[in-house]
Amino acid sequence: MNKWLKSGLFLLLTANMLLFAEDKNKDAPQLERPAFDNKVQFLVPGTKQVIPNSEVIRRVGKQAFESTDTDLSVIPLDRRTNVNNTNSSVDRDDLWPLSHISEGDAYYYLGSGAAGDTFSVVLTPAAPAVVTEVYYQWFSAGNCVAFGSDYGTASELSANGDCAAIGRGSTDLSPIGQLRTTPTPNSIAGYVAAWSADALLDIGGTFIVGDSTDLSNVPPFVISFVKGGDTPQPLAANNTALGRSETFTWLGGPWNAAQAGAWGRYHSVIENMLMVKVTYPWGAPMAIISMSTPPSTYAAAATVTINVDLLDDEDDNGVAIDQNDTLTYHYVDPAGAEHTGPLTATSAVGANGNGIYSFDITYSGAVNGDQISYWVTTKDNDDLESESEPQSFSIKAPNNPGADLLIILDSFSSRQSHMFEMIATSSNVVYELWDAQAEGGIDASVISHGWNNIIVYGWGSATIPAAVTSGADPGYGAFIDGGGNLLLTDMDWFWGQGLSAEPTFAAGDFAYDYFGLASGLNDPAAIDTVDVYGLAVSAMDSPFETDPLVLRHNLYLDDPGIGWIDYCTAGAGTGIFTDVDGAGVGVMMDHSGSGGGKAVYLSFMADAAGDTLANGSWDYTQFSAFVAGVFTEFGVTSPPSIGAVTGQTLSTASASAFPVTAAVVDADGDAMVVTLVYKGSADTVWTSLAMTDGGQGAYSADIPAIDSTDVVSWYVYAGDASAATTYPDANTPAMSFFHHQPTTDVDVLYVDDNGYSAYFGNPGLSIAGTYDSYASYAYGATDGTIWAAYDNIVWNTDYTGGSFTWSTSGHELATFMAGGGNLLLLGDETLAGGYGWPGVVAGGFAAGEVAYDWFGLSSAWSDGNTNSPSYFVPVSGDPLVTSLPDTVVWANPFSASYNWVDQLCVGDFSYYSSSVTVADTASTTTVSSDTVETWDPDEGVWQAITTTTTTVTTVTSVTNDTLDIDQSAWFATRNNNGTSKAVFMPFYFTGIADEQVIVGTDTSYIVYQDTLMANVMSYFNDAAAPAGAAGFFGPEFGDVYNTDTDTMVVVDTTVTASTDSTNLGVDVAGGVPHEFAIRGNYPNPFNPETAIMFSLDITSPIVVKIYSILGQEISTLHSGILESGYHSMIWNGTDQFGKSVGSGVYIYRITSENRALIGKMMMLK
Repeated sequence: MNKWLKSGLFLLLTANMLLFAEDKNKDAPQLERPAFDNKVQFLVPGTKQVIPNSEVIRRVGKQAFESTDTDLSVIPLDRRTNVNNTNSSVDRDDLWPLSHISEGDAYYYLGSGAAGDTFSVVLTPAAPAVVTEVYYQWFSAGNCVAFGSDYGTASELSANGDCAAIGRGSTDLSPIGQLRTTPTPNSIAGYVAAWSADALLDIGGTFIVGDSTDLSNVPPFVISFVKGGDTPQPLAANNTALGRSETFTWLGGPWNAAQAGAWGRYHSVIENMLMVKVTYPWGAPMAIISMSTPPSTYAAAATVTINVDLLDDEDDNGVAIDQNDTLTYHYVDPAGAEHTGPLTATSAVGANGNGIYSFDITYSGAVNGDQISYWVTTKDNDDLESESEPQSFSIKAPNNPGADLLIILDSFSSRQSHMFEMIATSSNVVYELWDAQAEGGIDASVISHGWNNIIVYGWGSATIPAAVTSGADPGYGAFIDGGGNLLLTDMDWFWGQGLSAEPTFAAGDFAYDYFGLASGLNDPAAIDTVDVYGLAVSAMDSPFETDPLVLRHNLYLDDPGIGWIDYCTAGAGTGIFTDVDGAGVGVMMDHSGSGGGKAVYLSFMADAAGDTLANGSWDYTQFSAFVAGVFTEFGVTSPPSIGAVTGQTLSTASASAFPVTAAVVDADGDAMVVTLVYKGSADTVWTSLAMTDGGQGAYSADIPAIDSTDVVSWYVYAGDASAATTYPDANTPAMSFFHHQPTTDVDVLYVDDNGYSAYFGNPGLSIAGTYDSYASYAYGATDGTIWAAYDNIVWNTDYTGGSFTWSTSGHELATFMAGGGNLLLLGDETLAGGYGWPGVVAGGFAAGEVAYDWFGLSSAWSDGNTNSPSYFVPVSGDPLVTSLPDTVVWANPFSASYNWVDQLCVGDFSYYSSSVTVADTASTTTVSSDTVETWDPDEGVWQAITTTTTTVTTVTSVTNDTLDIDQSAWFATRNNNGTSKAVFMPFYFTGIADEQVIVGTDTSYIVYQDTLMANVMSYFNDAAAPAGAAGFFGPEFGDVYNTDTDTMVVVDTTVTASTDSTNLGVDVAGGVPHEFAIRGNYPNPFNPETAIMFSLDITSPIVVKIYSILGQEISTLHSGILESGYHSMIWNGTDQFGKSVGSGVYIYRITSENRALIGKMMMLK
């Protein structure tokens, strides 16, 4: 193992293990001082916010402050904090929300954005500075282009870059100003959640911010990256958790194309995980060298001392910090109140004022899950201000407060396996687990919570100080003195504590006082396989007196040459293990004579005991025997262990009792009581039922039958004479299920699958008569009994897509539909949830898919290529459109910008096939005349091309009697497959408009939503309803027909055409354009100029602008009123100053009041 790396690890971890409640009159507190001056600092997004240098070292390493060394990898992969990623699905329309990830520094990853989208973060140093390095954290791999720039025109909206109040896509003012570095490609290798070399982002150079002659007026600067695709996705912090209300992370680019502007915040709750290194060559604000960070704690009330190491420039009199400087602490207590006050100088403050200051955090009434955040602000006598990045510690509570055993993972490596936990679980021993690395250490509230036994294991354990020089004891000594038993097994404890090659111990050292060690030998050599022999002193070593405990480091750690043992010489302790040569590797000291417990130190990794079997599995027989000996020697007891619990968790309408079973074992063989505990949502107390032992520890009891709608919570309790446990554990919510009580004689169930019915309107209200409701978004999947209680289901997903799935197999409605149930499916994004958006299911649907089996669809176009109809055309005579008008007006109630509707296909489907009309005669002759517009590059005008076409179609072979000619794009369909009926309306049902009817002085409304819903119910209840699938709402853009694939058709076509020119502003089709649309640009690619063409349906103000791919404004081609018609704007490839632009992709944006169009073009030179 690299000793330098191990030394760095020791410094990183022990910095957090200090006790912070020192008396000011005691010895001066010791904090690591990594920076020699305040000329190098690290910024986080915001204004004058800096990261304490000690925190930079924790994240990056000491060499972050060394200008000649950019190798930032100080923690090897197996030592690095493990971060487990989870994410929940979110919808793109919900203000571009975030997906949750780890509980580390990053809380979210940002899933939105694609190629060309730009993230820009605004930062402001406290004085003129040089930006030297940038670090970014990532969720996923990908390519991007990064650069630095001045703060741009967005400063007109926000002087400091805070965009929390600037909505996404709400402005064309850009945060990107003059580029200060060369945009540079970066390849992100993958997940990066630590400030390591992998987090270093190449922005293409360094640059100066501010005027070196004016320290008081420093402008913001911007760090940006442009995505090369859907990835990479940056990690982001949670502003809410940090108590911040601002965000400095901007998003611009194509992702905002549907918005009024190109730029705005990504989301008010996030801040990108960004750290920027700056230097202050001309005068610097006060540097926050380090700030202590307490570990998570069980203490509900406490006073915690925070030490802050400050450093400032000395003036001509040798004074750095004095009464003219303002030093302020801030913390937020569990009730949300902010406390502030001046920092207090400790005895570690030097004559010049530099040194360690402190403040106390006093809190009470904290509960599990609370966080206490704190930070420091400074202002020196030059009026230079800085603010530390907020730090925090968490309030925790034990999952198993009745446990007798605490297992501590201390610097636990990703190469290790959770062996002690596995053996404890298999032995039915209930334990509590504490990950010291994840929790920032450990304190006395955890160590002495109530358990009698503690096992600590890891690789370079940091929380138990070997010597006085290793740091303060967080409470292990008091635990042993009080009768507790402690086992530390770690092959690297000496090195993790920063000890010498041959350490010796004396009174006052933990190793001497509690483990009884006199001396040791630190990392003598790497050994892949080690035999250790017991000396028959205790129950843990006796089994290995003859047959050694074999440690196979190379197999266990999956790499040769990285495992070893240290040697230890007993002083007051007793040796219990040696290696084959008789060198000591284990010592135990019994403190029972003074009322204490036993302390055992093993200088080897006991969890490496085992071997690989022939089938590749790990044989832990020896390790299991060792752990059993530990439990025996320490007298570990356990409350009953509860496992294999079964019971109702799915929503249900069952009228029967609900059985609960559990396997319960008491490892000590004590008599126990096992109880089922439950209550309804309206109950104020829990009801307990004794569970019956059916033999072999199999217990059971029934929650009584329920005859009302309710949420029932339940858990299992098991206790013996000394302790108890529950399933789920104390910090996990009880098991629960929703009971739905159907209304008698009601055959319609409205399923709210999104929770937005109150906002968009409730389609269920249009159901004639009484209906029942079920909120699946809140209560989740069912056991099928709810669906079985009804004949008809109206399932509304609205714009979220809901939980509706598209595979027939395993679908929760499969039994309902197979039994003759009827389904009306509503919602804008239901297809997108299963097939993506926007896009056509080109391969079509097949048997086994809900779309095919239930709805009779052959294919579909999710979001209809963002087609936005404003009305539907009912198919005359269809049973679903009875009493509806010729056109049904429709609009998205959420936003007119999202009026897209899926297009559904029934019958034969041939995407982009030629449109041919075929009659049942041998041949058909048709004559048609059509006028279309196109651009003539030679004349520089629009041309109206009138084409007269004579088509003679001859059917040379007909395999069917008639041809199936089907409409390929419907906005709503129905299907009767003979067993069940299904109707699909892929849009917001409540967007269907009512019609006002005025008769004399009476004004009334025809509620077409009610009419349509009544038609659906009549269709469902009509035994003679037409069979098969059909569309009943047609598209406004006309029909698309396709010939039957079983018919061969030969087409003989004669075409004649005449062409005449038409002025660009005149509608060549003989009327006003019916849409505001881009007609493209020609030529594309181009050099030196191109014509940007578009149609305008109404006379309105028009702005046409050109942007770079980075979002910088290049030129304005037009700003003023244009009449409706067809228009063309020429761009000659120059910017607003007449300077020619370079080759590359450019964006043109055309805005008409609250509408916007965006297109891309390429300049090639």
